[in-house]
Amino acid sequence: MKKSVIIIIGVIYIASIVLIGFLGMKITSYDEIFYVNKIECINENAVAKEDGSKSIEFIYDENLPPEENVVQIFWKVYPEDATNRRVEFMYDKASKVGYVDNNGRVWLKRVGTLTVQIKSTDGSNIIQIVKIISKAL
Repeated sequence: MKKSVIIIIGVIYIASIVLIGFLGMKITSYDEIFYVNKIECINENAVAKEDGSKSIEFIYDENLPPEENVVQIFWKVYPEDATNRRVEFMYDKASKVGYVDNNGRVWLKRVGTLTVQIKSTDGSNIIQIVKIISKAL
């Protein structure tokens, strides 16, 4: 090989190293999935317990129509850029205290405690437990 060809290859090699070092290489991922790592009940009157659950007290009045004995559960999903932020509400369907709809509204039927689990639906199985404590007027 001629000396000039070897020098040209060497110059191109060194120039490519400098060019890559100058411009840098950035790894870009596409269709990355961010899983839920925490669900938090954010009701103002929710009290945190040592076990990580929260409780909400409500004064139940049997003289009111059913639509007025309702507690709305508010929640927040973390991280905020989670791919699937949907949750489902699970509770004992045989409970005589009340029931929960798909929007987090707890319809109370009597005095007692209803335990509600707010669960992520993205497969991470993150759960926030909220105890609704219905007390007599």
